[in-house]
Order: sequence, then structure tokens, then C-alpha cells
Amino acid sequence: MDAVFEQVENIFFTATKFAALAVELVGVVVALYTVVRAVVGAIKKDKKMRLKLAQGTALALEFKMVSELLRTVYSRTWQELLLLGIVIVLRAAMAILIHWEIKTHKKDYEELFKNELKQKHEAASAKKDEGKKDEEPLTAPAETAAEEPQKAEYPKNKPAAEENSKKETQTKA
Repeated sequence: MDAVFEQVENIFFTATKFAALAVELVGVVVALYTVVRAVVGAIKKDKKMRLKLAQGTALALEFKMVSELLRTVYSRTWQELLLLGIVIVLRAAMAILIHWEIKTHKKDYEELFKNELKQKHEAASAKKDEGKKDEEPLTAPAETAAEEPQKAEYPKNKPAAEENSKKETQTKA
């Protein structure tokens, strides 16, 4: 029976090691993709490049932390657990700092975007106003307020109006 448990334990540890490596590989791929994207953004002078870099770094760091947590499953000595604990704490601190940086950059970019949008709106309004000043009216307006036809006022209470009209006809007769 002990042999079966040892066999299952070995399979579990091996599967956990492969899972940790796979998750860490995903983290490395995300980090490399983020770096390439940041370099391309820097060449294109993308204003949001730093925000994208911070977001990619945070995502890669999350994958790396998960791989470290998986490693705690097959750590056999206290020294290994202590080392993994220190690594996890350091990565968590880095993640907190990166998320703070992301929030700061998002606020900066939102403010920048609002200012740019406001400037574009003001420029468009100024251009529109210039166009109106340059144009002279070719014809006078078709109708003025005095020339508008008078609208007939209908009573809101129809039965009362009918009674009034009956009274008027009776007084005339």
C-alpha cells in the first residue's frame, strides 16, 4: 500500500513541477511580448507606452507568482520554503508598486486625453465661428415671429366648451 502512495505522490509532484514550469513559461512569454511591444511603442512615440509596459509587467509578474506558489507544493526543506516565501513577498511588493504605477499613469492619461479633447473641441468651435462670421446671409428669413400664423386655442375641457357654445347660441337666438 505504501508503494502505491509513493507512486501517486511522485506523479503528483511531477505534475506540479510541470505545471509550475508551464505557468512560468507563460510568464516569460508575456514579459517578452511586453518588452517587444514597449520597444515598438517607443519607436512610434506612443503616449501610452509606459502604461502598457506596466500592465504587461504586472501580468507577467502574476504568472511568476503563481509558479512560485506551485513550487511550495514540492518543496521538501524549510530552507526551500523560506526562500520561496521571500521570493513571493518580494514579487507581491513589486506587484503592489506596479499596480500603483498603473493607477497613476491611467489618471495622467485620462487628464491628458480630456485636455486634448477640450483643445480639439475649442479649435473646432473657433473654426466654426470663423466660418459663420465670414458668411453673409443671402436672403432674409422666410417668416418672422409677427408673420407666423396664429394657432387656434382649443379648450382642454370639451364638455365645458360644448356647454359654452350652447349658451352662446341660445343668447343669440
